[in-house]
Amino acid sequence: ERPDIDVLCDDLKRILDMLVDNGFCASYTIATAVRTSKPDPMRTPSQQPFDIRGDRCISVTFERPINLWSQQALVSQNYSLKNNFEAKVLQAFLRRCGINSRYQTRYASLSIGYEFFLDGYVAPSTASVIPL
Repeated sequence: ERPDIDVLCDDLKRILDMLVDNGFCASYTIATAVRTSKPDPMRTPSQQPFDIRGDRCISVTFERPINLWSQQALVSQNYSLKNNFEAKVLQAFLRRCGINSRYQTRYASLSIGYEFFLDGYVAPSTASVIPL
């Protein structure tokens, strides 16, 4: 059985704390939200992995990560190679919890943000959906 979203965030914070303690980044922020779902183009509407109200999402932002420059350089040169160790670590943890996820990356001058969309975590009926 998969963990509750709050338990999941607490476990992710432990991993993120280790990254900060080991000098990977200066700090991080983590938050949960419900985001407008983007359909998977390889699936029919009935096969989409999310609820029509939106995907549960965990947003993680790394402040001053050590790989910021290399990620931005690879993206600017249109390389398919991704130097996003931190995203791979978090996605591997989610997989170990039995959670399929996909993520989007956003870059700022001194930070990298990820939004992990959690398949199978239905948005609460009282949630307001935040458009992307």
